[in-house]
Formats: sequence, structure tokens, C-alpha cells
Amino acid sequence: MYVPFEWKRTINDLIEAKGKVFLLGGSDTGKTTFAFILAKEAVSRGLRVGFVDADLGQTSIGPPCTIGSAVLSRENIFNDLIEPDKLYFVGDTSPYGHLLQSVVGTKQLVDETEKLNPDLLIIDTSGLIDGAMGQALKYHKIISLRPDFVIASQREDELYVILKVLSSYQKPVVKILPVPVEVKRLSSEMRAKNRKLKFESYFKDSTRIKLKINQISFYPSFQDVLKRREFENLIVGLKDENGSTKGIGVIDKLNNKDGCIEIFTPASINQIIKGIEFGFLKININGDEFGKVRLWKT
Repeated sequence: MYVPFEWKRTINDLIEAKGKVFLLGGSDTGKTTFAFILAKEAVSRGLRVGFVDADLGQTSIGPPCTIGSAVLSRENIFNDLIEPDKLYFVGDTSPYGHLLQSVVGTKQLVDETEKLNPDLLIIDTSGLIDGAMGQALKYHKIISLRPDFVIASQREDELYVILKVLSSYQKPVVKILPVPVEVKRLSSEMRAKNRKLKFESYFKDSTRIKLKINQISFYPSFQDVLKRREFENLIVGLKDENGSTKGIGVIDKLNNKDGCIEIFTPASINQIIKGIEFGFLKININGDEFGKVRLWKT
């Protein structure tokens, strides 16, 4: 796409300054497009670029329902779905109702990526900005992550409230960018299609694994899920002995006869799984979505 002069100037300024860059804006305002133009230009100039993708639905690093991080290079930056270095499982395609997980997960992956000493660390975010929930999500992410720069993309004044708060602070430096006319709004159908393609790509080499229920920890409790009988096709996060997300899976069935839970997951997930975190979305390995469930009362 055509890159506006204001984008080019901002990208050049950010590359020269280096540091931590937070992308802020509603859905379909060009955040991710800007983020990757910035990343590609920085990589081409020899910078070490870390990227944290906190857009749970229209993800670029790792599968939907997760936050992903990676160090970008000429080898992986042009991939449609970039292989993550680290994942954090949220279990839904939107942060709505999952603000705590979204803030904690983004902070955790930013901290992990900073240990790799990137010259530039780019944090892409979801388009949830409306109302008290959207404002709380973005405000607490910015406060906890302490970026050097916030790049705010808005069509009108939809970011007024949060930008007014940030204007009182010495840091971060806020740069407001207009949304280019070339950036089009995606329909809900197109968003669903994009998610399907990314789920399908992630699970293309999947295999069924069997895990002994009495040897695995579950969150929320396995009994809560069992009572509701809503576990088939439920998306899950697969955890290692440190509680880190190694990948995601889809529950196939519960085998009461041998006390096992059977899960479809990529064959590359061959580590010893010590924990399962239940998500909120039902899918199959072809990426078809069957709705959402809530496994405990709020």
C-alpha cells in the first residue's frame, strides 16, 4: 500500500530513537500495517527487532486466542503467520471479559522479549478502545509496560479520553497519526475468515494426544468443566512444568474408561504437558468456530 509521508517520517524517527513502541487505536486503523512497515524497515537497517502481538483475534504471531512474541528477522518477517518464540494463552479471540489475562500476558511477553536486548520493541494491540473496558485495558497496559512511544491512530477523536490522560505524563511520547484512506474496515465475516485460515494453518500437522487426567493440573478445575459438559471442541492452552504456554489444542473427547483426555494439537508440541488451561471458544482443527462458553460464574 501507499505509505503516507507522516508514516515515513514517524518510522524514521522511531528507528533513530529506538526503544519500546506501543500501537494504540481502534479496529481497522492501520496499527498492524504500520507496525510491520516499521519492523521491516528497522530489520533492513540492521536493527534487532522484538515484536509482541497482543491482538487476540487478528493475530500475526502465533494462533488466535494467544498473545505471541518473536524476534523478527529477514527470514521470518514476511510469513503470514510468524512462529512465536513465546506464547501466552488467553483462550478467546477478544480481550473483552479477559482484561486481567490480556494485561498480564502482554506484560509477561514484553518482559521476556526485553531480556533479548532488542534495539526496537514493537507492541501491537487489539482494537478494543471503547467504553470503560476498552479504556481500562489500554490505560493499564500502557502504565504497566511503560513504553517510550505511543503511536495513536484514530479517524476522529475516539482516543480522546486516554490521550488526555497520557498528555499529563512526561513519558511516553505520544504521536497521533491519521488513518490513511487506503485502510479499509473489515467485516465480521472477513475477520472470521482470517481467524479460520490461521487456526487451520496452526493445526495443519496436528495429531491426537492422550493425557492422564490424574497427572495433569487444570484451570479452572476439571470438575467444573465436567459438570457443564462443554469440553468437546473447547480450545485449551497446554502448559509445561513452569506454567508457560507451549501451544494450544482442541479437546476431542474425554475417555472415562482409561481416565484420559484426548486433545488435537500440532505434532511439534512434544514436550511433557503438565497443565491444561481451558479457554472460552469452541473450534475444530479446520478453524470452524462453534461459539463461546463460560466455564464459571462471574
